[in-house]
Order: sequence, then structure tokens, then C-alpha cells
Amino acid sequence: MSFIFFKGVFLNVVMLSCCQDIKQGSNGHVVVTGQWFYRPEEAEKKGGGNWKLHDTRELFYSFHRDDVPAEAIMHKCVVHFAPIHKQLPKRKDHPGFIVQKVYDNVGKKLWRVGDKVYEHTKQREIDVLIQKTLQRIGELPHIEFAETTDQMKSKKEENH
Repeated sequence: MSFIFFKGVFLNVVMLSCCQDIKQGSNGHVVVTGQWFYRPEEAEKKGGGNWKLHDTRELFYSFHRDDVPAEAIMHKCVVHFAPIHKQLPKRKDHPGFIVQKVYDNVGKKLWRVGDKVYEHTKQREIDVLIQKTLQRIGELPHIEFAETTDQMKSKKEENH
């Protein structure tokens, strides 16, 4: 799987996608099917508002797919998938974006990549992305932390 930047087709914004397919469109032009990433500040919450940014490298993975013209591709990039209980790769050693949460763009909810709440094929996709990250950068150290009231509140807010 390749991760690529696109120049927005309708808006002049840069978007990030996981390239799922390349095909010829109905007009004869090459089209790329992209599975979208969302920046926290762009992802809407169910009750309104947006998610809070915790790290400038943070992205949310989603299962939202769209076709875009191949001409919109700008360049490849690196995305690391890390479960919430693992330390993030060091920026200087492993530059790129970090995904620890999956955004449901229809239900406006967030799930952690390790939650195992997805249908089988989607869960398999996430597991493969985590494994590819670990193969590329090595095993990430486990984080041991006691849940504080703020962390429990944060978990509750993620799904509302």
C-alpha cells in the first residue's frame, strides 16, 4: 500500500490518502481510489465540533473511499500505525505521520486502532498496516500507564 498526498480537486487543500486502486475512469483518464486520512481538526464529532490535535504528526485513518484524478497526486509519504499502548516512533528516527485512531466519518466517532471493533476485513486491514509499520521500524516499546480520570474521560468522549 502506498500513502500519497493529493492536491484537493474541489478545494485548494492537500489531502492524504492510502492508494487502494488505480484504474481508467469513464472519461479515459487515470483515476486513483483513495482511502482517506483525516486530520483531527478536520474530523467532525457526532455532537458538533472537531477533535483536539495531540501531535502535529497525528492523523485518523478511515474507511472512507473516493476516486480522484491521478493528476492530483503530489508525492508519496510515510504513515506509521501504532496501537495506543505503544510508544510513538521518534520523529528524527522515523519521520512521517502517526495513526493511532480510526475515524468513522458517517457516525462521527473515533476508535483506537487496537480496539478490535471492526468487521473482519476492516480489522484485518488495520492489523496488516500495524504489522507493516513494525516490520519497517521495529518493535515499539509498550507503555505502562495508570488510567487517570482525564484518560477515562477522554476514552468516553472519543466514542460520543
